[in-house]
Amino acid sequence: MAEIKEKNSRKGLFFTVSIIFLLPAVITLWTLSMQQTNTDETIIIDRVQELSGSVKSSIRELFDHFYDCKILIERDEMHVNVTFIDKISRSKDEWGSEFNSIIENFRNFVVSEEPHIWINLTGLQEKEIPFIIEPYNVTYSRYWGIGHIVIRVVPETMNFQSYDLVINSTVLEIKNISTTFRDPGGFHFSITSVDDYGHREVRSANIDPSANHQVQIFFDAGNKVKIDLISNVLEIWTNAPNTTIVNTKIDNFNVTDERITIAVFRNIINVSFPEFRAEKIDSVSISDEA
Repeated sequence: MAEIKEKNSRKGLFFTVSIIFLLPAVITLWTLSMQQTNTDETIIIDRVQELSGSVKSSIRELFDHFYDCKILIERDEMHVNVTFIDKISRSKDEWGSEFNSIIENFRNFVVSEEPHIWINLTGLQEKEIPFIIEPYNVTYSRYWGIGHIVIRVVPETMNFQSYDLVINSTVLEIKNISTTFRDPGGFHFSITSVDDYGHREVRSANIDPSANHQVQIFFDAGNKVKIDLISNVLEIWTNAPNTTIVNTKIDNFNVTDERITIAVFRNIINVSFPEFRAEKIDSVSISDEA
């Protein structure tokens, strides 16, 4: 196992160095251009856009390469589905801080090379990063308490028709499942529980999402996964010490002509040339439709 980690570390280092050494090319081009051209307003705006775009692209590539959460967007003629595939643990240390360290090193390098660029990492600490499904305004996030972690899905409005969850407890064997589905309705709520021992249990019902519903998956030693749907808000809580793989599929958004985007890192990039009164504050999306 140590050998695998070492190989991954070297691969990650090579990837990060590649990204870092691509960025100075854009910065150098900007500097030379400013020295060799008139400070025309259009030229300045274009160069600010180029710098911002280069940093944005680099952050997105780092995220795609190093962050554990995978996001799938599916669309047909009638509906849109979005799935988050997350590996979680009650331990922040076990869940890892590789992405945080890499993007902080990236920020430090960029701002040392080009003082007109600033990358705000305030919202990236501890991997508690909210993902916003646009244009539907549904927020997917996670946070830690003492000895547990919670995944939370908060819709601004109920503009979709079902939750379809798969909880893979891996090495923790499923011992028991309790289910409380209260008021019936037209919203489909499904939870599939699996483990490495061949267990596969499905609990589902058509419910009213504004009521209170709960499913609990029990393991040994008081460990469990608790899933609550209360007043349209979904929470997936676990105190399990091992990695749990959680697939959260948000089904059947009404189709839209707009491009579906997972927005994150809002207002993270600031490119500013105050001497020319030129500034751009930019955000980064990490997943969108092909």
